[in-house]
Amino acid sequence: MDSNKIGIEGEEAVNELAFNTYLKYWCFPNPKDDFGDKKEICDLLICFQNHLLIISIKNYSFKGNYERYFKSTLEKAVSQIHGAQRKLLNKKSIVKFSHPETGTFDFHPNSYDSIHRLIININTVPLFHPGGIETKNQEFCHIFNWHSFLGLVNELNTIPDFISYLNKREATFTGKEFVLMLGDEKDWDTETNNSFSKYNTSLVYENKQFILFSGNELDLLADYFFNGKNFSKNFYPNDVNGSFIQMDGKWQNYLSRKEVENKKKEDKVSYFVDEFVKREVLYSSDPNNKLV
Repeated sequence: MDSNKIGIEGEEAVNELAFNTYLKYWCFPNPKDDFGDKKEICDLLICFQNHLLIISIKNYSFKGNYERYFKSTLEKAVSQIHGAQRKLLNKKSIVKFSHPETGTFDFHPNSYDSIHRLIININTVPLFHPGGIETKNQEFCHIFNWHSFLGLVNELNTIPDFISYLNKREATFTGKEFVLMLGDEKDWDTETNNSFSKYNTSLVYENKQFILFSGNELDLLADYFFNGKNFSKNFYPNDVNGSFIQMDGKWQNYLSRKEVENKKKEDKVSYFVDEFVKREVLYSSDPNNKLV
C-alpha cells in the first residue's frame, strides 16, 4: 500500500470519529498548540469533564512479520502518546487548540485527573495483537484495531459508558500480558501459528500473568455486559501464570437475546431527543464542552 493511501485512510479514521460519532462534541482532530510551537499534539484528543483521552491512530502496512509490525506501530504510538501527555499535563500554563465547531478551546491541565491512552491500528489484517501495552512510566495504553474500536463506540453509545468500559478494561489488564486472537481457525496458516508461538514464548519470560483471549473486542464487551459491567472471574487468575479464554461468538449470543433486541429498539426511539438536547441545549451553552 503506498504512503499516500495509508495517510488518507488514517485521516478518514480520525474524521469518522471526530465528525460522525457522538464523540464529536468533545473531539479535537489533529490538535495543534495554537499559541505555542504550533506543532501537532497527537492524532486525536478527547476532553470530557475531568477525562482526557489521548489517541494515536496508526496505519502501517502489514507484510506478515508480526514482530516488525508491532515494533513499528506500537513503539511509535506509545512515544507519541507519552509526548502528548507530557506537553499537555506538565505545563503550568494553559494550552490552546481549536475545536472544529466551537473554535478555540482552553486546556487547563489541572482540570484532568483521569487519563486514558489509546492506540488504534487501522490495519485489521493481523490475526493476533496485544490488548494493551505500558509506557516507560508503567502507564497503560489500550490497543484496538479499527473495527473493534468503532464497534465499541457504536455499542457504548454515551461517553460516560465508553469511559467506564475503558476504566474497567485498564484495571483488569494492567500488569498482565493480554493477547487477542482473531479470525477463524482456517485463517491461521503455518506462518501465523509460528509467529504466534514465538510471540507467546517471549511472554513467559516477562514475569507477568498472561491471558490468551480467543475472540474479538466485541466478544470481550459481551462478557462485560453479561457480568453486570464487569469481566468474568476467568480474567483474574490468582494461582496460575497464564490462561486461555475462548469467547468466540459471545457477541452474537448477546445480540440474539430478546431483551437486548428490545433495548436497541428503545434506544433508537430516544436517540433523536438525546442528540437534540446535546447539540442545541447542553453543548452549545458551554464553549469548553463540559456536558453535565
